[in-house]
Amino acid sequence: MASTLASQVVIFPFMAQGHTLPLLDLSKALSLQQIKVSIITTPSNANSITKNIANYPFINVIEIPFPTIDGLPQGCENTSQLPSMELYGPFLHATKQLQEPFDHVLQTMLESETPPLCVISDFFLGWTLASCQALGIPRLVFHGMGVLSLVIGRSAWVHAPQLRSTSMFEPLDMPDLKLPFTLTRADLPGDLIYSTNQDDPASQFSREVMEADAQSWGVIVNSFEELEKTHVPSLESFYMDGAKAWCLGPLFLHDKSEGLEKSTAQKDSSTLTQWLNEQVKPDSVIYVSFGTQADVSDAQLDEVAFGLEESGSPFIWVARSKTWSLPGGMEEKIKGRGLIVKEWVDQRQILSHRAIGGFLSHCGWNSVLESLSSDVPILAWPMIAEQFLNAKFIMGVLGAALGVRGSNEVFVSRQAISEVEEDCRSFQNQKRAFVFEASPVPWTVPAYILTSYFPTWSRVQETFKDFSWYKNRSRPVQMSPTCWATTVGSASDESFLKGSENGSLLGAFDESASAPFVTLEAEITPETIDFFVSDAEGDPDCPTEGYSSIERALHTLREGKLVIVVDDENGDIEGNLIMATSVASPQQVSFLIKNGSGIVSVGMKEEDLERLKLPLMSPETENEDSSAPTFTIIVDAKSGTCTGVSASDRVKIVLALSSFETKPEDFRRPGHVFPLKYRNGGVLRRAGHTEASVDLVMLAGLPPVSVLSAIIDPEDGQKGRSARARAEAIGRVARRAVQDGGSSHDALSKLIDQLRAY
Repeated sequence: MASTLASQVVIFPFMAQGHTLPLLDLSKALSLQQIKVSIITTPSNANSITKNIANYPFINVIEIPFPTIDGLPQGCENTSQLPSMELYGPFLHATKQLQEPFDHVLQTMLESETPPLCVISDFFLGWTLASCQALGIPRLVFHGMGVLSLVIGRSAWVHAPQLRSTSMFEPLDMPDLKLPFTLTRADLPGDLIYSTNQDDPASQFSREVMEADAQSWGVIVNSFEELEKTHVPSLESFYMDGAKAWCLGPLFLHDKSEGLEKSTAQKDSSTLTQWLNEQVKPDSVIYVSFGTQADVSDAQLDEVAFGLEESGSPFIWVARSKTWSLPGGMEEKIKGRGLIVKEWVDQRQILSHRAIGGFLSHCGWNSVLESLSSDVPILAWPMIAEQFLNAKFIMGVLGAALGVRGSNEVFVSRQAISEVEEDCRSFQNQKRAFVFEASPVPWTVPAYILTSYFPTWSRVQETFKDFSWYKNRSRPVQMSPTCWATTVGSASDESFLKGSENGSLLGAFDESASAPFVTLEAEITPETIDFFVSDAEGDPDCPTEGYSSIERALHTLREGKLVIVVDDENGDIEGNLIMATSVASPQQVSFLIKNGSGIVSVGMKEEDLERLKLPLMSPETENEDSSAPTFTIIVDAKSGTCTGVSASDRVKIVLALSSFETKPEDFRRPGHVFPLKYRNGGVLRRAGHTEASVDLVMLAGLPPVSVLSAIIDPEDGQKGRSARARAEAIGRVARRAVQDGGSSHDALSKLIDQLRAY
């Protein structure tokens, strides 16, 4: 299937693991929404990137040659390949020579059928700004660190002359910042304030990337407003021409196809997982990793090894040094209790395991987000760059970490390392009050927003021309509840699709409007005509008391949340939890299984069922007069699933059913997910929950595939008249179970509005 957009997003990551992975996650999310993405990189990096995005058809990898310079070994195209971090400076300057081939790629794209709508490039690739400005393309700078650290760094850069005159541990007064903790000069990255030589290459490079950063069209930060909202205005104040900052993180949560792809770089994960599964006691294993760029001496690594051995605790240590080896006799001492790995590992997978009880970390921002998302306490040992600021934030503000004893010294002793397990256990026993509390869906960003993230102008004008939700979506909207009840009317009142003057549905459709579905001739009846021209009851703007409006339900679905649909109370009441398939996640499906019947159904259009060769389980339900649901044969996805029973497996099945790229042979029959045939005409043809769910997701502007599960009375296992009461109870639970993602919605809405006007 061709991309739905006539343009593409260009993404250019910096050649370092921690910088590349977040942008790959963003690329995947865009691809899942049929948005074309071109990733620019060099040949050595292209190999690993291609494996990582192998199952995403709308991502294209374009290679440009890495320059050859004196002092930099041939083939060193990533910071992880540098023999020594002393070569980091030459490596940074080598990347500036990528500009000429990059310009050629952009020029070729501009002359193609899919010109670049914007370029998202890493902060360290500041020279891309000049390329974009010359060709009239917006450049959005990507930062892989948190908002507060960025703000402090920008302020330190501006006030560097004054800061140089302060003592190392004297509390700093930053005149343009309101800080949540005490800051000293020792906490700041040295390259921001120490270098005064304008001819120094490092100082010159820093100045160039900072100036390019300030002039960028927009800023993308791998954080989220619920965590750092108060600091976003301060960050934006350092940028020119009213540039905005969009918090789109944690970007790894955008990837809704978790587990579908497994590159060869993850070959050790199964061994590590097996070892973790053998640890009987939960929260007992210490995970140790210091990232890829910290230059830790062999003597310090020896001390870490002795400390871990003396602790008596099980551990996994990712030690990436090219020169260090385990001290003699140590391997036998830690056998069976500790694993030392020198290759890249799937850190998210490790941190999410029940056996992990603490993370001895350098406090890189990616590691901080991954640890927070897994609710694993951090044992903070910051080493370089903004890691000291991150450590202060997660210890002093979030209360999600504690510092390693002596971590502010040049050398950390084995005794301090040996005590980390005890410190961690004590920390786990405390009542920690994280700002996000304990949510099974901590900071998900609705995937539907990515569909309209970078639309072409024609798509905006045609598809959303008269959709009032699109026109008004930059307005502040209160969306505190996360689970809604709305009515599916009977066949006689057809209240579900009534339009309104203020456009709470999609506005009044006229001949120029492009609706997400077509009107069938059979739908035009005296009854429907009478309804749409009358003041009939059931106006979705004025819903029955105790129910929510259609408008609020549509907003809720667009945010990737659950909606409860119940029948007209005049008949047999049935209730269903529904959501849009395109924004499904394992946490949401788990909630749906727990609070529904346990059966996960997927409402689909006839053409999609025919494409996937999914026949009806009982052909007699095809009868138009039948009120019975039209189940097809049940299925499992072949790729990435195990038994098909778990919420994680069922999400993969659901996503596979909703993908335009899936083929019939991609499924096993029978399985554990129940596709349902949607009747053309929706609730105007059949007042059923399948039709209601698909109609709602289409009205929300999402792909016409829904997920639904019947609400069951926990006492007798029946549907019926307790559905409303049960729905209200589930609604109360859902308000705690699914966290509001409204700020990310608003941020992305503003981003698209500004791109349209550029």
